[in-house]
Parts: sequence; C-alpha cells; structure tokens
Amino acid sequence: MTDTNIALQKDNLPADIEAQMEAAFTELAENMPVGSERISTKGSQFKLPDGTVIGNSIDLVIVDWLDANTLFPEAYDPNNPAEPICYANAKMGEKLIPSEKIENPQCDNCDECPNNEFGSRGQGKACKNEYKVVVCLPNSTDSMIIHLPPTARKDFEKTIKSYSGKFKHPVYVISTFEFDPKVSYPKPVITTARPNDPDMAKQQFANNSDVKSNILNS
Repeated sequence: MTDTNIALQKDNLPADIEAQMEAAFTELAENMPVGSERISTKGSQFKLPDGTVIGNSIDLVIVDWLDANTLFPEAYDPNNPAEPICYANAKMGEKLIPSEKIENPQCDNCDECPNNEFGSRGQGKACKNEYKVVVCLPNSTDSMIIHLPPTARKDFEKTIKSYSGKFKHPVYVISTFEFDPKVSYPKPVITTARPNDPDMAKQQFANNSDVKSNILNS
C-alpha cells in the first residue's frame, strides 16, 4: 500500500471516529458479563482468571456475597458449559426474582418456580442454588468471584456465623479454601482462617463496595 493510499484512507475517515470508538468500547464494557473475573474450581483445582493454577488450596479474603439461582437448559457439563436460560441474584434475605435481562423468565419469582423444586431434575433441582462470593487475594484489592455450589452453602454459612462476634467483617479474615475430600466433585469449603491486616482489609472493602451492585444489575 502506498503512502498516497494511506493518506486517502485517513481523509475518508469520519470526523468523529474517536468518539465512535470510545462509545463502542463503553458499550462493550458495560455489557461485559459480571463475574468474568471468576476463580475456576474445575477438576478440584483453583485457577485464577488469568490462568494461573493455584492448586487445591487457596487463601482468599471474603469481601461480600450474594444469593444466586441459575438455570441451565440441561444438566451442567463443565466440559461444554452452556449459557443460562434464567438467573437471579439477590442480597441475603431478599427474594430472588429473575434478572430484568432475561428474555423469557421461567417464573415471576424463584420461590414459586417449578424449576426450583426438588425433583425438577432427577432427585435434585433443575435450578442451581449457589452463593457468588466476592473475594480478593491477600495483599491485593482486585476483586474476583468464586461460585459456591448448593452443597457448599451450609458449610459457608456455618463458617461465616463462626466469624461473627470475633471479627467486625469477614474481610478482616484470610480464609483458606480447600476442596472437601469426602465428595468426588469440586466442593470448596473454608478449612482455616487467620487475621487479615486491618489496613488492607479496609482498602479491600472500600475498593470493592460496588461489586455487589454490579452483579445485582447484571
């Protein structure tokens, strides 16, 4: 390509090309799936969003968490994951209702949805009840999401309750997550805990205070 052709192409560019590029990038960023910075637990190995494999034990700081329901079109296949056809996120204690972004919600609310009843898929539920936990690595303020499956909920709740009275917030704790050796599938549970640096804890909480809102609005 000659310099003349390059100059010609530049002259034919819209005057507001940079504004168009900025608007396009903003739209992409706003519609990026929340939780894409997710810690994988596939194969009972913790893997960070950048691909770093940590292994079967990881230290994390819990910043926040949400109640979540997710319905896939069929039984979840980790080797061939499908997009959910319905999902709901809510603060603890609040009712779960399908996201406004779902085109065909299965029901007005999760409590009355037949997919959220035992026996709707085999002996279990078609809808996956989980916790979405906002976490940071120790000494980092960058947030990630780890999904806790239905079978890990009670263990998580028990641990959080044990923190109550000892700490002002779970962010003041460095929690060690490992996989439950009693089951054959990935079930992350908290096995040990130690105090987090108070100043770092405050930074981690402050820097990620809006993550929950982003998930709720997804």
